[in-house]
Amino acid sequence: MVEESVCPSTACTSSPVRASCCTPAGITEAHNADRHQFGEEGRIDALRTHHGGLRTAQTVIDTVTTAVRDFAGPHDGADDQAALALTARPQ
Repeated sequence: MVEESVCPSTACTSSPVRASCCTPAGITEAHNADRHQFGEEGRIDALRTHHGGLRTAQTVIDTVTTAVRDFAGPHDGADDQAALALTARPQ
């Protein structure tokens, strides 16, 4: 089991799929030219506002990584970036 402080996660439901995305500091601490961090809110907003549907783990990861790259531009290379996504279809 991964501790929340090591890898904070965001859970969301995009009917009929439930998804959870775990990202380390390289994502949440990515910053833009004004030195503002992407943060937990950036990750949550990216998942909340995705209009294509979060049907697969790959879609969840692509959504978060695209959002952080769009936010940070060329300034996001200070730390490694990774994401782990899990999806489930409730029975």
